[in-house]
Amino acid sequence: MTARTRSLAAVAVLCAALAGCSSTSGEPRSTSAGTAPSASSSTSSGTASSTSSDDHLVGGRMVSFGDSYTAGTATGATQPSPASFCAQAADNYPRQVAKALDVTLADRSCNAARTTNIGTPQSFQGETAPPQIDGLTADTRLVTIALGVNDNGLFGTLVGCSHYAAVSTSATPCKDSVLGSTPNAVSQIPEVTSSLVAAVRTIKADAPRAQVVLLGYPQVLPEGAQCPSRWPITEGDAAWVNATLGRLDDAIKAAAVQTDSKFLDLRPVTASHTACAAEPWFNGSHVADGDGSSYHPRSGYMTGVARALVAVLQP
Repeated sequence: MTARTRSLAAVAVLCAALAGCSSTSGEPRSTSAGTAPSASSSTSSGTASSTSSDDHLVGGRMVSFGDSYTAGTATGATQPSPASFCAQAADNYPRQVAKALDVTLADRSCNAARTTNIGTPQSFQGETAPPQIDGLTADTRLVTIALGVNDNGLFGTLVGCSHYAAVSTSATPCKDSVLGSTPNAVSQIPEVTSSLVAAVRTIKADAPRAQVVLLGYPQVLPEGAQCPSRWPITEGDAAWVNATLGRLDDAIKAAAVQTDSKFLDLRPVTASHTACAAEPWFNGSHVADGDGSSYHPRSGYMTGVARALVAVLQP
């Protein structure tokens, strides 16, 4: 375990109490995190491309940290590294961005990853994915981070709302149940900020020339009328799910502000491509065409996010 991994692991323990490449970089160097925002957002979508990439990035190294919404689970051929259960797709958005910007990629995204897995390994059925930060080197020029929805079981809690629509006449049966019996998944969202701040400060110490971009989460459900044949949920619970993901985005953006990093708001990027849209970027309970997995992004999301990221990184 490297010095930075031990440091992040210790921070992960402290935070809990309060609420494919190995590393070749040297000892972490101390940096002070800024407080002024350096936030950017994009509403672009379509095929990722770049004709005037930032000269600072061309030929450099990119490291991508994330969960299944970054890995692109089941949106294409699965890559075996860093572990097969990570389920990285061959054309996920980190790979599209790396190609567009002409950079070398270390994609450490992994299915079910939490913010703590930046500094701690993941294990599943005898396999282990190393800490995501182990992909970082001192010459890294770009770091993207899209984590937080799996912390404290939030993703499973929100997806579980699909089970309530058919068995309750309440307008918000899922919200009522979660807040009444298992509120921690929602109430502990602010802890995502402190976890990401600690991780980004370590990243900037180890790779001081790297741009860091924190990505928010998408809008997966529309406002108002829903599409129960695709994603069973009441209108009231859908509004609550969207609001809860908005709170998570606020926590991620706060971490970006506190560390003088960029923030990419994906809600405007995805608002017209919800699970109920004519051209959806997200699956509901069933996947008819093999593009993605249940309650996860489709390949269109990968391309849309890639284009938005490239736009943010253009000079």
